[in-house]
Amino acid sequence: MKATRGLRSLLLSSQAPLRTFTPSAGCLYKRNFAYPKEGVFQSDSPPQAQQPPQHGRPNTVESPPQSQFQYGAPLPPPPPPLTSNRFRPRWTTITIALLSATLGFYQMRAAIADFSLEVPSEEDQAKDLAEAYRLFDKLELVQSLRSSWHMVDGERQPVWKEYTAYQAMTDPQERAGRLTSGPLGTSHGVAAQRVFTSQDAMVHFVCFGNGTTGWPRVVHGGALATILDECFGRWAARNVKERTALTAYLETKYLEKCEPGQWYVIILGLDEARKDDQTERKKYLAGALACCGGIGPKYTGEGFENVHPHVLATALFVVPKDVSQLQPIPDEF
Repeated sequence: MKATRGLRSLLLSSQAPLRTFTPSAGCLYKRNFAYPKEGVFQSDSPPQAQQPPQHGRPNTVESPPQSQFQYGAPLPPPPPPLTSNRFRPRWTTITIALLSATLGFYQMRAAIADFSLEVPSEEDQAKDLAEAYRLFDKLELVQSLRSSWHMVDGERQPVWKEYTAYQAMTDPQERAGRLTSGPLGTSHGVAAQRVFTSQDAMVHFVCFGNGTTGWPRVVHGGALATILDECFGRWAARNVKERTALTAYLETKYLEKCEPGQWYVIILGLDEARKDDQTERKKYLAGALACCGGIGPKYTGEGFENVHPHVLATALFVVPKDVSQLQPIPDEF
């Protein structure tokens, strides 16, 4: 009894850290091993490495194997079973794709139902042009340009001079030999054009036909660039004494699509950013193409407001050295 009390007091009063022993599922015990009583080997100190056995004193307990599961810990949940619905997302995606393709097909078919690429007859062209100019006369910008006046030598004169594009070309063969007045000179192309000119600016109106589209209901970018080049050349020729000029470069920036059957306005003039580079033989120009429908551009008498450009463009026109090979461009070109 005394030996037992002495051993117990020795274990309780020892200052050396004691490790906590937690049995696990794979623990092996030697025969005649007595599990310690509760609280004897309990300690909050970290476990220490096992001391090698001393000579003459073999180990009586084997170290338990290291395991990530402690005795009494809950087991992880089993994986979900495989079901027959694993292919349902794929069939759902295929169904949505087929429905979207079908809906897009019928929408495109409805959009181009009244879209024809056939060249209209002369009678139909006359009707189309009459309808286009009837809508042109109702534009607010056109009415404001026509109602602008100023005093010149004590006389009241209009600020803007209005004429139809290529009005000065009276030779039918000459008109037929040009791109814009020949192949594109129908209501299916760009036959509906009006020009307003003043001393320091030019405003050009154009209505694109169905024959100028690349994608259905979208005017081709090449047709837009062609009209811009014509307008820049018309303005450059009016500002050089040789009355003719050639395109050195033309840069366009497309911002929004243009649709056929609507009136568009091109406002252009000298490029203010290249004002110091202007010479008698070089003209730097800048302009913008905007739609006249809805809340379109407005003329205030001093300038233009609410210009929401669909295309921005800059250009350089030069007078060639051998200018005798070029024909002077008339005023109402």
